[in-house]
Amino acid sequence: MQPQQSGHAQQSPGLHRVKLYKLNETGGWDDKGTGLVSIGPMEFANHASNSVGLVVLGEETQKMLMVHRILHEDIYNRQDETIITWTDPDIGTDVALSFQEGQGCNAIWQHIVRVQNDADPKHPGEASRV
Repeated sequence: MQPQQSGHAQQSPGLHRVKLYKLNETGGWDDKGTGLVSIGPMEFANHASNSVGLVVLGEETQKMLMVHRILHEDIYNRQDETIITWTDPDIGTDVALSFQEGQGCNAIWQHIVRVQNDADPKHPGEASRV
């Protein structure tokens, strides 16, 4: 079973409307909410970082539904025109973003690919061929 695509709403440029799903213990997808996904630098309190991540803010509440640092490992998959999935090692489960529009999915996918291709050359093998 694949996550369902999300409905329609207006959004700001750079933000893409998604439904967030997490795989449960029985193999079904749990709907964790509808929100707007953006991509940007990750900030850590104790040190500077060049990490880039995905953030999903709840559509109605502006509550943070997900924060995910984009990894250099080849964990991301694109399904059809509007779904990106991955196994998140930090939470130990599969995650899916189902985009309202293929254009938004493509924009986020291109950022993921760019981050993976810009892996630190001191660590060969980290860059992914996506």
